[in-house]
Amino acid sequence: MDTPIPTPIEQKPVTPAETLPPTMEPKRKFFICPWFLVILFICALIVGALLYSDRQAKNSSYLQGTDLTNVPQIDTQASTISGNIESGEPEKPTTTTETAASAATVDENTKTAAFGSTVRLFKGESVWFGDKSNPNPYAAIKLTADDFTDSRCPENAVCIWEGERGVDLTVSGQVTDDTLPVILKLRLKTNASQNAKNHTITLLTVDDEKGGTYAEIKVD
Repeated sequence: MDTPIPTPIEQKPVTPAETLPPTMEPKRKFFICPWFLVILFICALIVGALLYSDRQAKNSSYLQGTDLTNVPQIDTQASTISGNIESGEPEKPTTTTETAASAATVDENTKTAAFGSTVRLFKGESVWFGDKSNPNPYAAIKLTADDFTDSRCPENAVCIWEGERGVDLTVSGQVTDDTLPVILKLRLKTNASQNAKNHTITLLTVDDEKGGTYAEIKVD
């Protein structure tokens, strides 16, 4: 008996879409662009800035419409101006100019002299030479005797130099003089005259009396 030969079945070509059923198709990955996140962040900043400015504007308009007459005020002038309780008149605040003028006032213990005259100074004493009412910074200068020196050879001693006496002075100007005080070390024999503050200061003598050591000084 002859065996029947099977007839070949015609197969259709399979497309990629038909290879898997719909339930078996690969899932698509979700991708976020970095620039999208940056733009979103910038937008959030802009919105926040707009909301903040709007709140500030509302607060400003609220304060402008508020009556502040009944709000307690802090007295900022209490530390600078004190009132006269009895008369009710406030005292005038002290200005910088008035402070400087009061500092320039000559006290009772300070001597005054004209240029060209001779003044005797003991240790610690001061003298004003010139006219303090003149605004010129060098129209008046102040001398203060700080200390006296004595390098003379003691009695019954052998010295190579006889020595000398002197005085240390501080020379200062008026308030309008913006320079620093000058220290002068005047000595009778070696350095009796020096220039300071546009004036010549000369030491004439150094001597002693019951009140102590003094120096006679002349300013030209």
